[in-house]
Amino acid sequence: MKLRCVTNYLHYIALQSSADKLNKQLEAQLSDVNSKLDVTQRELNDTMAQKNHAQGEMSDLSRQLEEAENEVGQLTRAKQAMTKKMDEFKSTADSEAQAKSKLSSELRNAQEDLDKLRSCPVIFPMEDIGRAKLSPKCISSRENAESAHLMLTNLIFKHPAIFNQ
Repeated sequence: MKLRCVTNYLHYIALQSSADKLNKQLEAQLSDVNSKLDVTQRELNDTMAQKNHAQGEMSDLSRQLEEAENEVGQLTRAKQAMTKKMDEFKSTADSEAQAKSKLSSELRNAQEDLDKLRSCPVIFPMEDIGRAKLSPKCISSRENAESAHLMLTNLIFKHPAIFNQ
């Protein structure tokens, strides 16, 4: 029986030694797994931080894109308004150029009529020296010149900017 006790004891010591080795191996594996878990957890936290940072940047870029699209819309509307104003100014300038051309032509005609009137001789009849009379051929020229002179005077008063250039 002592032999059996000793054998059981030796067997127990062998099992204990084997269990201790296995325990040390399992503790080492557990330590490695915990280390790997810590590394994985840090990587996961880093990835989550990068994801949150990327989402923040994406949100900021989306906002900037929306602002840029709004600015493009405003600039497009401003361009259309400016194009419309430019067309209106061009139309006004064309109208004014035509009016100026017409007025210049009328002015030339009026000046020609006035020059013709000035070139007509004045006849002084002997019985009425105090009153000057025009020769019959200049009467219509004089009437035209007076009409042209009145028209010229009206044009000058109505459009002083054109005649002061």
